Amino acid sequence: MRLAAHLQPMLAELARRERVGAGALKKEEQAERDTLEALLAERAEERNARAASQMSTEDQRWAVSRIEADMRKLTRREKANVQALGATTDPEVRRDLEHDLRSTRSKLKEQQKLLREAERKVSAAEMNTMATGAESDELDRKIETAERAVAAAQHATEAAEASNNERVAEIRAELPEEAVRLYDTSSSAFGAAFFNGRTCGGCSIILPAAQASAIMSAPADSVPTCPECGTYLVRERG
Repeated sequence: MRLAAHLQPMLAELARRERVGAGALKKEEQAERDTLEALLAERAEERNARAASQMSTEDQRWAVSRIEADMRKLTRREKANVQALGATTDPEVRRDLEHDLRSTRSKLKEQQKLLREAERKVSAAEMNTMATGAESDELDRKIETAERAVAAAQHATEAAEASNNERVAEIRAELPEEAVRLYDTSSSAFGAAFFNGRTCGGCSIILPAAQASAIMSAPADSVPTCPECGTYLVRERG
């Protein structure tokens, strides 16, 4: 390829911009998206846990209500036995009433223990629900922040891509048509790259001294190619 020396760096720039573009910013944007997706997945898990916690709380409240209902029945039974004992003197009837009264009071004590345990579980479940709710609020704030970060990264990427595309168009317009045609039809995966006197900027292979010397001694208005990968090599000049 023949190309004026002052235009050759533009060829390397063209290749770099077309190969890399806004790649670094795209990676940053993807990293922000990955963070957001992880937070969204965490929120889904948290909501499932909160729903399970709420169900547990409701179950414990129902248990308290059931125990309280049983205790009301036992209390009425206790009161009825006491009243019946005060109204009868029949020994057998009194014996049965006293036995039932003892049994009723024993059951009441058991229910009171069960009630205290159920109320403790309700309190623990409610505290857990409150803690989960606070964690959920904090997670929502993190998600909002992550969403803003994704939007900002996307905007930066789009702006960088637009600027890069504009510069690519400018370079292509400034370079001779023949040079652009040869560049576009090159079989190299890198197109063009800088050569520092030893290493190909495309394939990164260190060339033998004889090949490197031949490239460096080529005419100033020529763009030699890498013997390994075919990349057009723009020589770095001091």
